[in-house]
Amino acid sequence: MDVWDEQEALAGHVGRWGIASVGLGWVLAAVGHRRGDVRLRAFGVQNAGWGLVDLAIVALVRRLTLRQLAGLDDPHGPQAQRRRRRKLLGQLVLNAGLDVGYVWYGVRRYRRAAAGSSAQGHAAAVVLQGAFLFAADSSHALRLQRA
Repeated sequence: MDVWDEQEALAGHVGRWGIASVGLGWVLAAVGHRRGDVRLRAFGVQNAGWGLVDLAIVALVRRLTLRQLAGLDDPHGPQAQRRRRRKLLGQLVLNAGLDVGYVWYGVRRYRRAAAGSSAQGHAAAVVLQGAFLFAADSSHALRLQRA
């Protein structure tokens, strides 16, 4: 498995999730606003915000990757592949730990918020986004580790 291809696959997954989060988030925010449902509106806004951040990160990672590839004599050689695989695996493990923290924080915040409040909507979105990112980061980390 080429580590650069795996990194691009991860960027593709997160990018598609980001687009869906922005689009559906704004739709849910608009529906919540129209219905006067502050929890649904907050859920939508929070998801859209996370989606925008996901898209920004994907764009930055792709730009940095192009720069890295240009600086390597043989990016597909065994030494460059091992080095990048080790670094990417470390980043994914760190990210997966952060993702667990997002889910924990969201669950805690949801339980402490008033029923039906915007705080519950924001917290539920944090749980959803953290869970997706954990699944993406950990599945790609496992694929790298097995390769």
